[in-house]
Amino acid sequence: MIKNFFKSSTALLCAVALTLGSCKKDSAILPEETSVSPTTLTSSTLATTVNSTASLSSSFRLGVNGHPLGDLAYLGVPASDQIGMIKKMGMSIYRINILSTSDGSCTVPKVLQPLLDAAAAGSVTLLPMLTPRTLSYNDSEADAYAKGKTLGGNFAAKYASVFKYYDMGNDLDVRSILSGKDGRVTEDYDQKKLRVTAAYLKGMNDGIHANDPDAQTMISAGWVHWGFIKFCENYGVKYDVLGYHWYSDMEEAILRATSLKISDITITLNSLFPGKPIWITETNLRPGIMSSLEADQNTFLTKFITKCKANPTVKAVLVYELFDEPYKVADEKHYGIAKWVAPYTRWLNKLVSDTFMKLHAAATDVTTDPSKPVATTPATPAVIELLANINTATRATVQVTKLAVGTKYYVDRDYEIKAAPSNLLNAFLIKATNDDKVSKLNSYMSFTLNRAATVYIAYDPRATKLPAWLQGWTKITDKLGINDPKLAAMNIYKKEYTAGTVNIGGNLAGLAAGALCQYIVIVKEK
Repeated sequence: MIKNFFKSSTALLCAVALTLGSCKKDSAILPEETSVSPTTLTSSTLATTVNSTASLSSSFRLGVNGHPLGDLAYLGVPASDQIGMIKKMGMSIYRINILSTSDGSCTVPKVLQPLLDAAAAGSVTLLPMLTPRTLSYNDSEADAYAKGKTLGGNFAAKYASVFKYYDMGNDLDVRSILSGKDGRVTEDYDQKKLRVTAAYLKGMNDGIHANDPDAQTMISAGWVHWGFIKFCENYGVKYDVLGYHWYSDMEEAILRATSLKISDITITLNSLFPGKPIWITETNLRPGIMSSLEADQNTFLTKFITKCKANPTVKAVLVYELFDEPYKVADEKHYGIAKWVAPYTRWLNKLVSDTFMKLHAAATDVTTDPSKPVATTPATPAVIELLANINTATRATVQVTKLAVGTKYYVDRDYEIKAAPSNLLNAFLIKATNDDKVSKLNSYMSFTLNRAATVYIAYDPRATKLPAWLQGWTKITDKLGINDPKLAAMNIYKKEYTAGTVNIGGNLAGLAAGALCQYIVIVKEK
């Protein structure tokens, strides 16, 4: 599954350089036979594409990737709990990677069976990403076809009764692309690998359909690697669904590389593959600034999913992935939409999971009792508090009160505020736990602002190095007076926020040092 594509290829550099001077002279020019101008796709053109798939369901489905059949982060979580998490978020597809034996059986049937049972009970569709374990680039095309047909056919013979969709391999476009190429044309790939891969996929599809005539197969690519899909089509590979991988850095890259003429990847794919239903089988934020990771992830995913839902040929979007996998390298550590409190048995939802749950709850919160009246006029809006959804990664108790002289500022200490700037009196004080002062988490506390506000942090002046997340804040001259027997006052930092989610790191995050007490959070509406 594609996680670090741009880190293992120069394709992004090529794309970004299109406006300044390409690292491939003709990479800004599409060949005549595949030349498209996605930005000029009209509503009537899209309507034609949609009509050609009229027999397909128009419903949109949300899902998630996971590694429940072998990865450490999943093995300690019962299959029923994983499916329960997925259901609560309004998701109905779970994409899983499966390695099969020579007779088509899953290599870990005792792990797979509880997942099959839980998915059936929860009405969740399992999408197997079938590992092409017998694919060898040293084979002839005939041998590759035979091996693909055997693997796909044997697998379908075993599991036709439980699987409807089959994802035929993963990142095969990445494995065959030439260094420095962007992948839009077939010449950007190692031709031997490309032919062998296409032959293998053709055999896999034929084998699957031979034993499961109602199967829906898919092949996939990512970034602008549609040249791989085009070659497979021209080679004669049959497939029912176009799978595509699209991450936040790809979304950002198309904005910079205007010569690509991509404003919406789904519209571009409509132009290139008319009539094909699209599943975005992998998407997520590439981890960047860790202190704002959850907020940035929430923003990207909600915006991208909204865009996908607006295109009726996009039938599903699958987030990569369910759980963080901190034992892996680089970005793979942080892709989860759930994070670990106690590896690997206790977890917390990340912000975007809570967003999915709330949207699902709102969508299903309708009355089915005909005796209850339906409102015909809008009710008077309730007063909305400034703060909502206050959470800490440690699940420690949090209290909110108004700041005043004499107010206790921790939930687990009796220390009181003795002096405060006049403009902060009666502001909201979020009382956290002083015992969490040792937290090094990049995201420790989060809350929602329903209106624009200024957030203030009172921080231990004994600190020799501030946490990274606090270093961009503005220090004010006033201090917060307290009666801690070892400290008389705390420094105050502030930052302006619009309405939305605020994420704050741990007291000792980002190499912070010297702070001996937990910070204090104060919020004042503008």
